Amino acid sequence: RYNVMAGHPVYFAAGFGKLPDLAEARQLITSARENYLRHRMTAQGSWGDFLEPISNTLGNSRLYNPRTAITGYVVTRDWSMPSGVVVFEWDSFFNAVLGSLINPYRSRRTIQLVLSRQFPDGMIPNFFNSSAGIPNGRSEPPVEAMCVWELYQRSPDKAFLRWVYPKLVATHNWWISKNPRTGLPYRDVNMDGLLEYRNGPESGMDDSPMYDNAPTDPVSSVMELDDVGLSSLWATDAGYLARIAAVLGHPHQAA
Repeated sequence: RYNVMAGHPVYFAAGFGKLPDLAEARQLITSARENYLRHRMTAQGSWGDFLEPISNTLGNSRLYNPRTAITGYVVTRDWSMPSGVVVFEWDSFFNAVLGSLINPYRSRRTIQLVLSRQFPDGMIPNFFNSSAGIPNGRSEPPVEAMCVWELYQRSPDKAFLRWVYPKLVATHNWWISKNPRTGLPYRDVNMDGLLEYRNGPESGMDDSPMYDNAPTDPVSSVMELDDVGLSSLWATDAGYLARIAAVLGHPHQAA
């Protein structure tokens, strides 16, 4: 037991080999803190330093995935224990954008973590568990190219852009490509040029009653409901893919 009070912290040192004495450990911690405060991104104004809670939350939700050997930002630490790291698709892409304010490298690793479970046909599952695998056949709204572009604006890394671009194209095309089981487009089963979600949870709005009464196509198990929001997001995705293609020197693909 240790008695802890304001101004009198308790220090612990752990490691391999010879450990520094307590005075040296204190100095290491102090120097590291001063360096962090000197270089960390801050904000001012009527909202105060709103970047600090973003940094704190992302720091708490940064977990190591043993299956992929990647550390990335998850939605919440609480959902990841004890059954393994739970990764949600668009949540982690949005977290990557937030993380670009603090640690762009970790943001890129987060995107790599999500894409590590992309299917050969291009689909990205809406979530997966590092222990139990992928439990469903649904994706989430197509915001990937937008998030990658925002990350690139804050931290240009053309090598990462080259790596991620074909994966983004594959998931973009998946929405309208043919499902070999049904012979119909995965998410345009009535083939009218507008997209449909498979179900409400695929929309990312989880418990929203908006989709409760939508009928389901018996062949494809996709809702018989053209979704204007989904079609708009998919069109936006194409716009950001065009920007990425132009940066990478693919004018025909951009067009």
